[in-house]
Amino acid sequence: MTACPRWLSRHAELAQGAVLMARLMFACILLSVWVSAAVAQDLDPGPVIVIGVVEEGVAPGNDVVTRIEAELDRLLRRHTVVFKRAPAFNADWNPGRMTEAMQAALADPEVDLVLAVGALASQAAGQVDRIKPVVTTFIQRPDLFDIHQASDDRSVESNLVIQSNPLRADSEFRQLLDLSPADTVALVVGAEYATGLERLDAELLALEAILGVTIVLWPVEPGTPAHTAPQGTQAVVLGPTPRLAPVQRQGLIELLTNLTLRSYSLEGLYDVEAGVLMTRTPDQRTQLARRVALNISELIRGVGTANLAVFLSVDPLLYLNGSTAARIGYSPRLSTLVRATVLNEEDLQLAETPLDLTDVQRLVQEGNVSLAIVTQQVETSRKFRQLALSPLLPQIVAAPEYRALDPQGLEGLIADQALNLRFSASQMIYDDHLVSNYRSSKRLEESSRENLETQRLDVIGAAGEAYLDLVLSRLLYRVNAQNLRLTMDNLELARHRLEVGYSGPNEVYRWEAEVAKRRGDVLRGQAVVEEQRIGLNQILGVDQTRRWRPREIHVDTAHFFFAGIDLNALLTTQQQLAAFRESMVAMALENAPEVRSLDRTIEAQSIQVSQRKRRWFLPSFFLNFDYQYQAYREPELPGVSRSRPILSIEAVYPLFIGAERAFAVGQTESQLTELTQQELLTRQLVERRTRRTIRRLESSYPNIRLTQIQADRARRNLMVVQDKYAHGLVNVTDLLEAQNESFTADQGSAAANYLFLIDLNAFERSIAWFENEQTPEAKAAFVDRLRIGLTLTPSQ
Repeated sequence: MTACPRWLSRHAELAQGAVLMARLMFACILLSVWVSAAVAQDLDPGPVIVIGVVEEGVAPGNDVVTRIEAELDRLLRRHTVVFKRAPAFNADWNPGRMTEAMQAALADPEVDLVLAVGALASQAAGQVDRIKPVVTTFIQRPDLFDIHQASDDRSVESNLVIQSNPLRADSEFRQLLDLSPADTVALVVGAEYATGLERLDAELLALEAILGVTIVLWPVEPGTPAHTAPQGTQAVVLGPTPRLAPVQRQGLIELLTNLTLRSYSLEGLYDVEAGVLMTRTPDQRTQLARRVALNISELIRGVGTANLAVFLSVDPLLYLNGSTAARIGYSPRLSTLVRATVLNEEDLQLAETPLDLTDVQRLVQEGNVSLAIVTQQVETSRKFRQLALSPLLPQIVAAPEYRALDPQGLEGLIADQALNLRFSASQMIYDDHLVSNYRSSKRLEESSRENLETQRLDVIGAAGEAYLDLVLSRLLYRVNAQNLRLTMDNLELARHRLEVGYSGPNEVYRWEAEVAKRRGDVLRGQAVVEEQRIGLNQILGVDQTRRWRPREIHVDTAHFFFAGIDLNALLTTQQQLAAFRESMVAMALENAPEVRSLDRTIEAQSIQVSQRKRRWFLPSFFLNFDYQYQAYREPELPGVSRSRPILSIEAVYPLFIGAERAFAVGQTESQLTELTQQELLTRQLVERRTRRTIRRLESSYPNIRLTQIQADRARRNLMVVQDKYAHGLVNVTDLLEAQNESFTADQGSAAANYLFLIDLNAFERSIAWFENEQTPEAKAAFVDRLRIGLTLTPSQ
């Protein structure tokens, strides 16, 4: 192939560059045109939609319109939505003006569609000619407040979009009656609804026939606060009271609690949070606002009212206020507690006694059975020492004796029959075996006392760890409960995404499965709390059914105070930290009662070894005195004294006892060697335990701050992902991963605080020095020792 000339190759490169430059300029022109169009599109405000707001009257605390506006801002990016309020659209709580207000809004030429706020406004929408679409905000039920008819989850009336809770009121009343039987139930509603809703009386009669109870209508007004319930009322169901301010409804709920009446809310979870006993309706305010906003956006896009869903998504979970239950004396069945979400659950528990770590250390020394056993072993050792002392003291024996014999030629010298009274006294002058046994027993008694101290420190450490485990398990239980509530919120988000078309039903199923899983976690967490409580009670030696309210302990991550000194400020270099480790190891070996116990046992065994060796040449010496008196003798022997005293000094030396002395020396020396090795092992274990706990402290203390940061960042990430999920920007896997990460981080943060405290408790046990037991003088001595160990100046 012929090579191309250099100048021709350069010319070709320039030509190619010119072509690329032309293409690039063309692309830039297209991009600028596209950007200009996009900017112009963003600057275009789009069509203006005017929504006429028809209201029953001013409803204090009702922010449904504000919520709907916020949801529409997220749904409609190409439209400008204006909510129009006018005096003519407001009935001012006069049911007779409600139809007129609805007609005024429908006739307003500026209004494109109408938002009917409240039950009376919803009822008026069905009494006029709807020339424009009307969307209601009142949540009706199929058999109560059933203002408009629906079929197959669709409204049957034209130009009307309604909202309905699929849960029938009869099932709600039956839920209350199943949990708390009653003959008379009062239904609380606003006085304007009691007189203004046309079908309410007939609906209550139908419910009475189904349930077999008397339902009394209890109308309430803001100007006339109730002081008592209708006569004969045994339970109360709270319905809508739109004219009551939140503080007034709160006062009504407080009245029901003071009257010890079982209360049930048809309105939602926020009533239970305010003090109502129970409900099966979640907080639907956000869901209602999203559904209404979605319906409005669909109407604006041209979807007909007959194609819009009526029923809200409701998961009929039972919510129970434990504080209210405790105040009115209601004790739910176990089957109810298993399936219910209990608010203020701690108030529903049996009576709990406050408890802190100092109380635990005191109680365990008073009631721990293991400690009592070792205490008795000390007493047994003391008795053994007393027994060893006994042979060293005088031994006196009285032995009466009657004797009859044949004199056989000794007549006149001995009696044929005699009654002898014999007294013997013996005193050990020196017996190496007895003396050594006594000396050994004293060392063994001292050893048992040190063993008691070892057991005391062990049970204090075990009780402290059990207490911290109990506090941690209660904290993790709360984290599980919070995660369950978060999962339920995400389930509602999934239902919202399904409604707006961001996802399919599979995400709802996924979150429903996750809710079931989290409920299982909560139940398991509750079981762990009970296990830890029972275990702590066993260690303390108290009734195992006793319940505690342990005080939580928060660790200061900036200052690590121990014995009144900030170790963070004291230990600033690696050399100081290493010196601290060595100082604590030395202190642990000095304080360790298990080492001192073995030292005393070794001393006792050394005494036995020395005694066994001295048996080869050292006899035993005794002083004996015998006195015998013949109180009666036959025949009488003239000239023969009736008494016979004998004083003797005795030396005993075994000449041959089957090589026992040699074998005994070998046995005792072997036992001494075993004890010596055991003492060495104990020292190694004490040192190992101390070094291990210090290393754990060096890790667990800074980990508290790190896990707090992790939990905070994971929580922030979850909020971002949750918002994106609500707008369809991420899928269920992303949200589930973010929630699990936040949940794990929250668990880690809760655990880190108490894992450090558990390590600190183990460190105090390892050096045999529990801070709560120490006097100010002992703490000052500890600080001086520590400063000396770090080659610093002792405190004055």
